[in-house]
Amino acid sequence: MTVVVDTSVLLRWFHAEGETEVAESRAILAAHLRHRLRAYLLDLTFYELGNILTRSLRWSAVDVADQLDTLVVICGAAAHTRPGLAPIHRDAGRHTRSDLL
Repeated sequence: MTVVVDTSVLLRWFHAEGETEVAESRAILAAHLRHRLRAYLLDLTFYELGNILTRSLRWSAVDVADQLDTLVVICGAAAHTRPGLAPIHRDAGRHTRSDLL
């Protein structure tokens, strides 16, 4: 199974305070780490997450950089928004959140 993970899900992998659906988001991470699904990130996700961590959560630049590096280790390089993303979306669209948990 393949999913495209958006920034709101990723944020909950590393930050829980004041967030909803943390357990569900972390279940996706756990399934990815157990190779039950393949989690893809979009290239813009790194910019979005970095912006949230820096501006909203006031993380230091070093901590943000470390977190983004960790994402690359967990999920690999980001899928570029163009070209070649259509097959990922087609596969991901075949599943619902309940399939992941």
